[in-house]
Amino acid sequence: MSGYLSHFRYDDWEIGNDDVLRLGDYINCNHQRDFDGYEQNFVGQIVKHHVNQLPVVIYNVDPADPDNSGEYADLQDLMMGGWTFSRVVEAAT
Repeated sequence: MSGYLSHFRYDDWEIGNDDVLRLGDYINCNHQRDFDGYEQNFVGQIVKHHVNQLPVVIYNVDPADPDNSGEYADLQDLMMGGWTFSRVVEAAT
């Protein structure tokens, strides 16, 4: 697991003293297009995917029904798409 996460780094972090991603971290994912400045941003948590057990980011979790809500984002897809990662204290509620 840590071998897979070692391929990714935080660009910035509110907590901790290194740029290493870990299971359980809350993460801000940000992407800004160069040609027009359009920016996308979401906050999630690094968890193991329930099928393949690889680390993914789960986001859009409904606090009223956390066991039946949320979407997964693949870290490799995000990184290859130019997204940057920041460790944050916790997900916004």
